[in-house]
Amino acid sequence: MPKMTGGVAVIQTLEAEGINTFFGVPGGENLALFDAVHEHPNMRPIVTRHEQGAAFMADGYARASKKAGVAVTISGNGFMNAMTPLAQAKASSSPVIHLTGSNPQAFVDQVSVFNYRVEQAKEIPDVLRDAMSRMVTVRPGPVVLAISHLFGQSDDFVGVDVVKEIKAFQGKEADAKKIAVAAKLLVQAERPFIYLGEKVVRLDASEELIRLAELLQAPYLTTRQGKGAVRENHPLYLGAGWDAPIAGEISDKLMNSIDVALCVEAPATLGSAFSGEVIRIGVDEVEMTQDKSFKLAIAGQTKKVLNQLCEEVESLGGREKEFPRELIAAFKKEALERDMQIAPLALETLKLLRSALPPDTIVTSDSLIGLWGCRWFEILEPNTFHFPNGTLGFGMPELSLMNTPARRILPS
Repeated sequence: MPKMTGGVAVIQTLEAEGINTFFGVPGGENLALFDAVHEHPNMRPIVTRHEQGAAFMADGYARASKKAGVAVTISGNGFMNAMTPLAQAKASSSPVIHLTGSNPQAFVDQVSVFNYRVEQAKEIPDVLRDAMSRMVTVRPGPVVLAISHLFGQSDDFVGVDVVKEIKAFQGKEADAKKIAVAAKLLVQAERPFIYLGEKVVRLDASEELIRLAELLQAPYLTTRQGKGAVRENHPLYLGAGWDAPIAGEISDKLMNSIDVALCVEAPATLGSAFSGEVIRIGVDEVEMTQDKSFKLAIAGQTKKVLNQLCEEVESLGGREKEFPRELIAAFKKEALERDMQIAPLALETLKLLRSALPPDTIVTSDSLIGLWGCRWFEILEPNTFHFPNGTLGFGMPELSLMNTPARRILPS
């Protein structure tokens, strides 16, 4: 491999991973990366007016493409301007790579799941691949690399495989005995229930979840960040945006009647919301064990575990007894009536938007109507609703959802 600059190494490594876009603001220390783009016409730099917009756009790219989103800024003020979207990406488990210079370590630690200073240009391919691997191995999140001082530096890449592709992470092999026990518990349950967290959206497991819900005749509910994991025009769908125990006469009746709850990539604190037994499925074994309420925890690649669980439930004949549909209908009615008293205009607006927009529309927002949209904007195709975990300024840059056939709208 002949000599090349660090900037060229970055671009070639990203292209090998199918990433053809990065977002950033040019500055003295990163100009060599932008210069290298001229030699690689398939790489598209999106130049923003502010670093915050670049990092939010990288987050949007990551959510829509299910690949790493890349933001490029200078150190110091450039990095500081990107801290809010990086913190948002960390809270939402969004895989963002931030290429910058050296910054105060305490600040970097706050907004990243991993960070590293690259010392030689020839390390860049391995470091980038390691960063992308880390973001999908357990819990995705932003990786900050101090790397911009190497963009213009030439190095000898002999023996370095720049274009080696990362193998998809399969996770640890799930315990087959635990899966069999879980299937038996769910099939024998009087009222099983499925609860979905944010990471399910990025696992492409929508069909497995619907199949499992139908085999068990179990209603399913998602957190706010889990919205979009599965389509919502299904009779077993209860709602989204429930990040805390739900209050209300019918809600209490339904939740208290659940004897087995299957929590898939759900927050550790939510297991205590259920009075029955809790089964947890997730790739992060450490996080699951923080929830002391569970009866059974199955660690493994979640999509694969769900497939195995479906097969096990099918081998047991499934579950013939239906969850009371009248209770599901009453739950939805109570929630809608309560929210209509609080925000009737918002709910009517969301209903009109849904009727006017094609099913594949990607909806983004960071405003109050988007918060109501978490509950009442019906998602007809997976991964078509994006809402931040509490950050304003997310919605408009999120319209950078590129390289997708879906249309876009900002409901705010």
